[in-house]
Amino acid sequence: MLRWDDDDALMADLGRALDDAAAVPDHRRKAAQAAFAWRSVDEELMRLSFDSLEVGTAAVRGSDDPRLLSFDIEGLALELEVSADAIWGQAVPAQPYEVTIENASGERRTVLADESGIFTIQPLPGPLRFALTSGELTRRTDWILI
Repeated sequence: MLRWDDDDALMADLGRALDDAAAVPDHRRKAAQAAFAWRSVDEELMRLSFDSLEVGTAAVRGSDDPRLLSFDIEGLALELEVSADAIWGQAVPAQPYEVTIENASGERRTVLADESGIFTIQPLPGPLRFALTSGELTRRTDWILI
């Protein structure tokens, strides 16, 4: 049994504990760090607040109307107009943003939104998600099928 009034024994026990921590394999350490990174993923996702496909009159087959989508989180909104050739968007509040779209295959496209938060980007095939970055802050949308 360890005696807590024995400084030498306590330091030896702490040294053994640190040696055990150093023996953790890199793949386990990386897995733990990756799991920790996901702890607040739901808090950081912009939520879909409007989709024109969910409005009864917009879901007409063969309609040439663009699809309208809105995402928001904590005072930040992303408004999108989606057609077959382009995605037009605006981020609110208005300021320059780096806008990235990514598909499930990992392909990415990035553009810069102007001072008004307005941008145009070419769509990618498959389910997409968007990311808005301003300074150190990045907010992502959930995956959507365009």
